Amino acid sequence: MNKQVKDPLDKLFESLNDVAYEGPSTQFVQDLESRLDLLAKKSKKPFVFWLFSISATILFGASLYALLNLEAKQHQLRSTAKQELKSAKAVSLQSSTITSSSSKSAVLPSLQLANELSNKLLSSSSKTEFPVLLQGASSSAFTSISIPFSPNLIKDNDSLSSPLLVGELVPQQAVQNTVEKQKDSVFSAPSLPLQPSNTKVRFSQQIGLQFGVSGIYSSFDVPTNNPLLTEAQLKQFRTERELGERQTSSWDFNLRYGLAIGNWHLQTGLHYFEWGEQLQYEVISVLGVNRYRYVNLPMLIGRSFELGKVQLIPYAGLSLGKCFSPQGTYIQPQLNGVNLVNAKQLAGSFIAQIELQYQLNSQLSVTCFPVYRRTIGALIDNGMVINKYQSLGLLTGFIYKF
Repeated sequence: MNKQVKDPLDKLFESLNDVAYEGPSTQFVQDLESRLDLLAKKSKKPFVFWLFSISATILFGASLYALLNLEAKQHQLRSTAKQELKSAKAVSLQSSTITSSSSKSAVLPSLQLANELSNKLLSSSSKTEFPVLLQGASSSAFTSISIPFSPNLIKDNDSLSSPLLVGELVPQQAVQNTVEKQKDSVFSAPSLPLQPSNTKVRFSQQIGLQFGVSGIYSSFDVPTNNPLLTEAQLKQFRTERELGERQTSSWDFNLRYGLAIGNWHLQTGLHYFEWGEQLQYEVISVLGVNRYRYVNLPMLIGRSFELGKVQLIPYAGLSLGKCFSPQGTYIQPQLNGVNLVNAKQLAGSFIAQIELQYQLNSQLSVTCFPVYRRTIGALIDNGMVINKYQSLGLLTGFIYKF
């Protein structure tokens, strides 16, 4: 019976079956998972983004409706003012016509009296001429006539007694006084009692929306010693983090409520902003972005300085935020993989801003302001990764006062 001989080709490839079932290393799987997680984060829109977008749309629509309604009211007020002005002009013209006719009627008795007096004086024996001035309705219009005078004229004529001369010859002063009183009653505003100065403090409320972009600046600390790492490894770890972590930006949205008491302003509401950094670790070929999204409840205080239609209001205060995206990825100290870390669920921040408000009308204003934020303490601290953040941004928007 012949013994079976193996083919040399089978012997050559027989050893390949030993490695056919080898899987990837655990470190490779972790790196792959971290990259997929980062891609998933970039593709998803957070719930907070949609919430702020819907709120901004509603607030913008309400403000636009209020602005159009206010313009309609102002147009109606202007039309009413024009009609009142026309009515006032008509009353003024009618009053001046009445005054002119009254003055002319007052001059006629004086002229008739002068003619009668002149005729009687001409029939007198002793004649002396003297000028008599007759004043009309206008203080600048005088009529001068020469009347012969007889000493016995007044005594012989009862109709020309001194009461007649006083009452009939010069009735113009009484007429003038009457006309002036009529003018005052028509054109002069009634005297009002003196009102005490208004010492009440101005009080107003406001709601608004601001949005903008902030630049985020990350700073981190590395432990000076670690029992599992040498000093050289810690130094290399710091170097790789400095090279691989870069600044990033944040979209900011503010829904605000404000209370103004005189020149002092209190502000609160809901502020949405982010912390984080870009990642580009060359040593392990990892790219991505860490974004820690927070919705904050701020409490700010400020004082306004008015410059015409422009108000300058410096604000300062604190905020407390709730994190909705706490997971982040950082390189391991051994430089052979990544670590998954979590940011604080509740984090405090310091906020300072200088706001400019331009008043479009009595209720609507446009705002623009730079804002500075800084985390209070470390936002991330897991022993090896210790991160603090600060940001500087510019926001703009509008506020509605009521």
